[in-house]
Amino acid sequence: MVALLAMFLADTQPHHPLWPSVDLAKVNHPIPVRAALRDDATIVSIMHDGRIYLRNDQITARQLPTAILGPSANAKRRIFINADARCQYRPVLDVVDELHSAGVTDVTFLVDERKPLRPPL
Repeated sequence: MVALLAMFLADTQPHHPLWPSVDLAKVNHPIPVRAALRDDATIVSIMHDGRIYLRNDQITARQLPTAILGPSANAKRRIFINADARCQYRPVLDVVDELHSAGVTDVTFLVDERKPLRPPL
């Protein structure tokens, strides 16, 4: 019983089933964005090789406005971009350009906190 409990406690990384896992960019002072953890949050993930996902569905940048907004949706929706730190700039620029051309102005990039370096002993 103790071993089973330890197995569940050992994995402390947060997991979210709605988007693919990426290595986020690391910053010194991130701001928590709790809205990104909601089940109805719109997350666009950009993988290190340039693949683009809306939740768990792979799409192209050109398909984003239709997939996110639909024919009669509101462009005021907040979009979260979950870009891999190793991806090239071009796929990120394509995603942002397509979102802006669709009228989306509230775009948030998700990042991780940089772990402080330990001073030498």
